[in-house]
Amino acid sequence: FFSVFAMGGGNFNELLSIAGFLAAAYVGGRVLQLVRLSPILGYIAVGIVLGPEVLNILGEQDGHPHWFRQLGVFGVTMMIFESGMHVEFEKLKVIGGRAFVAAILGTFLPIGAAILFVLPFGWPVYPDGLALGCSLAPTSVGIALKLLTEAKELGSDYGQLIVTAAFVDDIFSIVALIVLINVASGEFGPLTVILPMVQCFAMVGIGALLSHVFWPKLVANIKERVPYSPTAAMQPAVQAHLLIMVLTLVGYSWLAGVIGSPLL
Repeated sequence: FFSVFAMGGGNFNELLSIAGFLAAAYVGGRVLQLVRLSPILGYIAVGIVLGPEVLNILGEQDGHPHWFRQLGVFGVTMMIFESGMHVEFEKLKVIGGRAFVAAILGTFLPIGAAILFVLPFGWPVYPDGLALGCSLAPTSVGIALKLLTEAKELGSDYGQLIVTAAFVDDIFSIVALIVLINVASGEFGPLTVILPMVQCFAMVGIGALLSHVFWPKLVANIKERVPYSPTAAMQPAVQAHLLIMVLTLVGYSWLAGVIGSPLL
């Protein structure tokens, strides 16, 4: 049967491994829910056990990471995309200052702690200390969104404070990682340190401004011009809105990739 399936252009064992991975993640999440804990803990535990460091059930393909891992990268990208959708600009006036301070501390405290951690072992601050700090600095905004949604507190002031702080923290962390990668290339100067920082923050700032003053008006104008369909399961106006969102995501990701990281 396996050989017949393979002749049809597929690999049954590979599909079986992926199905088993997803089923194990689902079961792990459900088990944690039964003991009144977040299913995210189950997903993480299953990922560690079945991932490359333990059982490695997906392995590699011709010396390259399994394509399923690339799908995971896409999932992370969509979580970051979703986090930006949940930032409420009206509440930024109230919690913006506190969120900014929390984001700065959430980025630079792990970097400082990592540097202090490597010193007793005699490891160099660069690259070991900085690399460790940059890997610890990002906040899992996707997990924060999931937990706040489960607690039905995403729209509250402190929920928005957490999401905004995590969102800005991730931006700072990505910028720090871009600078670290540029410095690791062997060149240290304004073009490898200062310029990427200016480009990244300028892009985020302009993007935030456009999302507040330009995109809402454009989307509303386009949706008004799209006719209503009484038989459509999803209205054409909603489809147009979704298309604009996807195209904007692709365009911004391409531009951010040119600057340093598409995750911006």
